Amino acid sequence: MPKHIDINFRASDGHWQFAKAWFPNDSFNGKSGTTYRLGAYVNKGSNGTLFRCFDPVGRPFAVKFLHQLDDQRLARFEFESLVLSDMEHANVLGVVDAGEIETTHSVDVPFLVTELFSGNLEFHVRNNGPLQPAEVLRYAFGLCDALAYIHEKGVIHRDIKPANIFISAVSGAVLGDFGIAKTATDAGTERYYRSDMTMVSEFVGPVLWLSPELAAYSRDKKQAVDHRSDLFQVGLVVWYLLTAEIPRGGLDRADDPTGGKFIDLVQKLTKQSPDRRYQSAKETKTALQAVRL
Repeated sequence: MPKHIDINFRASDGHWQFAKAWFPNDSFNGKSGTTYRLGAYVNKGSNGTLFRCFDPVGRPFAVKFLHQLDDQRLARFEFESLVLSDMEHANVLGVVDAGEIETTHSVDVPFLVTELFSGNLEFHVRNNGPLQPAEVLRYAFGLCDALAYIHEKGVIHRDIKPANIFISAVSGAVLGDFGIAKTATDAGTERYYRSDMTMVSEFVGPVLWLSPELAAYSRDKKQAVDHRSDLFQVGLVVWYLLTAEIPRGGLDRADDPTGGKFIDLVQKLTKQSPDRRYQSAKETKTALQAVRL
């Protein structure tokens, strides 16, 4: 498969240009000094293009190249790299390396080298249908552990959805894609030297997965959004894993395929008011552990 990505960049004449950016060869160097061999194309998201890559001893990794090269997304990619490089948790995507690669058009494209997983929860449900309740609990436990960890560091994710949760045979759920994360506390801002980098014109995620406060924030940047927004999205994810459907509007006990074992928990997580939800990822995990199958 051709080794190129479609990029959007500002040309020398100042105009924005869409073009195919070809990699000069099949290898590239990270900031660590490691040389990686570029492998097969995996997929393309809204901001990045994903390939497999291999280190000098043949270990496989994923490498994400940013293809939207405006100042805002470049800054966000730098922030994502900074945050993920500081994370060390079994349920959070691990960054191995980072850097820039020069392509045609004399454009430097930033990249992140990360752990490689075979799939995510959206792909799994779309291809296999709803999960068994015990599987749902396993993935939800890992997701809660990931959120407890990043929230403790002063970061909120803001884009919790099945496509951003990778499947690990060892750890269960692994949370990735911190592209629209933000620092949510003074400690987080001090740690990562950033505050909210979302611009007024930037959307904050797919509308079907937004918490009420994120939806309000997309219209008014003065709207407060804290870690409890992530917990709302956990409720949406749990329901999706159980039913293969994203909940819309009110949920009824009859809609719960487990005979009502999850409905109270999901309803509490998806309350319109953050004050009426579980107040932490740890509290959410405790409620999940109380589910009797």
